[in-house]
Amino acid sequence: MQSGKNAPEAREVQTLLVVAATRGHLLFAFEAALKKLSYQVLTIPADINAYTGIKEPVSGLLLHVEETLLEHQDVLLFLKDRVVAEDIPFFILGTRKHIDELRPILPSDIICQEFVRPISIHVNLLAERIDTNIRQNNVKKKILGGG
Repeated sequence: MQSGKNAPEAREVQTLLVVAATRGHLLFAFEAALKKLSYQVLTIPADINAYTGIKEPVSGLLLHVEETLLEHQDVLLFLKDRVVAEDIPFFILGTRKHIDELRPILPSDIICQEFVRPISIHVNLLAERIDTNIRQNNVKKKILGGG
């Protein structure tokens, strides 16, 4: 069931940065769903040097929260500063417990959307939600930036 609204269109490739200690089945499936929506997905470890080495403009950032990531408060603070300074849509994927443990460092007002594990929606829908947020942010930047 493909309507004109969902018909293929020429889209600018966007870059989603995924910060994750590990890449399991969920992240691989999610990456495939985003590629279908014309995204380049870059996955990096929780390391400031890995982030600063990225040359492409980042359209969105997904933080895959795991217990080991909570030990990297310097990286979390760095990511928070980048998200705020560059107005990058910011998404979090993790268990409720781990997301709640991040609250002192990453306040809710900078997070576009949280995806709490276990995920109860299909990865295609998750990818579409991220895409919608990123597109809305791009429109906002164009309006505020004058072009």
